[in-house]
Amino acid sequence: MLAAHPSHRRPRRLPRWLPLAAGGLIAAAILTAAFLHFARGLDPAAIRVALAALPAGRLVAAVGLTAASYVLLAGYDALALASLDQKVPWPTILRASFTSYAISHNLGLGLVTGGSARLVLYRRAGVAPAMVARVVVIASGAFWCGVAGIAAGALLFHARPLALFGVVLSPVLAHACGAAVIALLASLPFAGRVLGGTRLALPGRPGHIAGLLATAVLDLALSVGALLVLVPSLGPEDFPQLFLAYALAVVAGLVTHVPGGLGVFEGTVLAALNRHGPELAAGLIAYRAIYYLLPLALSLALNGALALRATCRRGGAVGRALAVIAFETAPMAMAAMVFTGGLILLLSGVLPAVHDRLRTLRAMVALPVVEAAHLAASLTGAALLLVAPALLSRSRSGFATARALLLVGALFSLAKGLDFEEAGLMLAMAGALHGFGAAFYRQSLGAFSSHNRVWLAAAMVAVIAAVVSGFATYPRMTLVSDPWFHFGWRADLSRYLRASFATCALMAAFAVRELLSRPPVLVGLTALPEAVFAAATAQSGRSDAMLALTGDKRFLVAPQGDAFLMFRPLGRTWFVMGDPVGHPARWADLVWELRRQSDRVGTRLCFYQIGDAFLPLALELGLRPVKYGEEALISLDEFTLSGSCMKGLRNSHAQGARSGLALELVPRARVPEILGELRCVSEAWLARHGGREKRFSLGAFDPAYLARCDMAVVRGAGGEAVAFANLWRSGDGAELSVDLMRQRPEAPAGTMDFLLVELMESAKKQHFARFNLGVAPLSGMRGGRLATPWTRGARFAFGFSRLRYNFQGLRRYKEKFAPAWHNRYIALPHGLAGYRALIQLLRLIGR
Repeated sequence: MLAAHPSHRRPRRLPRWLPLAAGGLIAAAILTAAFLHFARGLDPAAIRVALAALPAGRLVAAVGLTAASYVLLAGYDALALASLDQKVPWPTILRASFTSYAISHNLGLGLVTGGSARLVLYRRAGVAPAMVARVVVIASGAFWCGVAGIAAGALLFHARPLALFGVVLSPVLAHACGAAVIALLASLPFAGRVLGGTRLALPGRPGHIAGLLATAVLDLALSVGALLVLVPSLGPEDFPQLFLAYALAVVAGLVTHVPGGLGVFEGTVLAALNRHGPELAAGLIAYRAIYYLLPLALSLALNGALALRATCRRGGAVGRALAVIAFETAPMAMAAMVFTGGLILLLSGVLPAVHDRLRTLRAMVALPVVEAAHLAASLTGAALLLVAPALLSRSRSGFATARALLLVGALFSLAKGLDFEEAGLMLAMAGALHGFGAAFYRQSLGAFSSHNRVWLAAAMVAVIAAVVSGFATYPRMTLVSDPWFHFGWRADLSRYLRASFATCALMAAFAVRELLSRPPVLVGLTALPEAVFAAATAQSGRSDAMLALTGDKRFLVAPQGDAFLMFRPLGRTWFVMGDPVGHPARWADLVWELRRQSDRVGTRLCFYQIGDAFLPLALELGLRPVKYGEEALISLDEFTLSGSCMKGLRNSHAQGARSGLALELVPRARVPEILGELRCVSEAWLARHGGREKRFSLGAFDPAYLARCDMAVVRGAGGEAVAFANLWRSGDGAELSVDLMRQRPEAPAGTMDFLLVELMESAKKQHFARFNLGVAPLSGMRGGRLATPWTRGARFAFGFSRLRYNFQGLRRYKEKFAPAWHNRYIALPHGLAGYRALIQLLRLIGR
């Protein structure tokens, strides 16, 4: 095949992007030259001065106009979706519109950046991608029609010759151009009726087009208004020129493709209104921050928070991890944040007000309002200090109170001196707290009832620091001569004195209330019904269920009435004694209900002397089981005094018999008759051992309690009582045990051995299966240097504490009876809370 002659080749087309790039470069060069020309006279120092001199009221007005403009931007999407018969919830429209415009305004290329954001959000609402594309085109078209509309209005209403970039337009020519553009815009609704069925993305209903045009013009008017209020030197005669300059600046930003028109927008406006140099430059900088950067930051924060919540709801691995992190860290983080907010309000009440702002405030409110707001702001700060620990306890009422205090704190910050920075910080804190509302769910706690003395001390230190800082702020202050009740616009010292006195009085009253009150126990019964005790113990093989009769515990009862658990509140910990009593199928429901109740009131759980059967439940509850000791159980079928290993016990029993000791078993009905005699034995035993009654895991010499138990009494040769022990029987009749074992100091040697041997022989005849000798604490622990810190500490205590309580001797004594040893555990919370619970447990069982 012959090669084609070069003259027959098709001419190569230029790339489509080349003309656009060339036009953009030319426009950028022209605008840059214009900007440099007009910026030569700008002084950075003068711009900084002009920025600092911007009135706070104008900044607030600019933020309000910006907010109104972004709300109106949602009207583009709403009308476009309505014209396409697409039903989308309003929250989705607001989010999609706000996100897309916040991004496109700062990054440029609105069809790509803003369109992508709309595509993602509207597709989740069920809008097809083709429809989303039409929405983007319609909204963009409406926006540019608005730009044309404000430019046309500026041309039409400008009464003098219009000078822009050195070009002067006569009023007649300007009015003609403006009228032509307005006529073109007015014809668009009718064009939509004609072209609505074509491939053009135009709404077919004139009402929709008219609504879009009106929304666009009003939106652009608001956005120009936000810039207008930031340039105080502009007068009414400058408004048309500013509107036209704004429209040209928007077009310049589009042509140059600079992200957000950064520099190009400002340069165009400066070039158009060069006679307002420093003030206009300062206004443009503030406008860039308010209209562009602030919405972008809010959009990123909003969508980030919503994405995090959606991720957590989906329940994926990352979502669960983030949810757990947020849930666990929210109480401490929010409590610290609220505490900081309170400290800020207190310190703000000490510092003098900004009198320039007070002059502005003076024109709006009366002096009593400012005085009351100052005092209320300081009291609100003190209240925030006091409500912070309720957040640490996940209190719902504390959450609601803290949020309300932050909101009113923002209001008082404005009312006392137009402190916009402080008010904005309070609002930001309230928003952050509201975002973590799910972490605060406990309904039973009051907002100011945490009983956390550490936080109370921190709050008092914060108040004292704020008061002391006032002495540094007002060095010439004399508390005697300075007027406490002087009211005036410049009476900062008097306001400080009154606020300090009020906050100190509030803190003192709260401290007294906290110290004199105790957290109420809201769960459980103080007395166990007899029917429940009978039904539960009938299905239990544990004789220590008799601890339910000691009168020092609370009870949680299963709905079926055949199981219960007993616990004792102490401080911020609920101590559960032993395994639940009753049908094993009820155990899980009981302990989880107790877990839920303790979680609601902000307390922790600790289970004492639980067995192997309870360990799975302890792990499910998130507790850490640690070995506490071993329990000695004797099988009565195998018990005998014969054999070489029982020689010592056999001799001790024989010695007691030769001394004339005899065992008397007294049924519970006759126990009240002998309590006077037994009290003498008990008091002599307590006096010799230098102790007092121990409760919780043991009974006490309480007539009401002992009258519920059978009694074993050892009598001497003369018939006097020399020792006694009250008996525990398991409800199923399988286990017998003893609780209090006390003897006179002058009792014969081996009296207790005699008592136990005689009891075991009697229990064997009554067909009990086993005899429980109780727990030997801190025994049976192994591991050496490889053991856990708990075990090493326990072994150290096992060897060291023999001066106080002979654990080792107790183990050796029980070994004489050749028991089978069974592990007993304590289930503690993890971390430092577990060690605090352990210290409280030692207080509880040791008294």
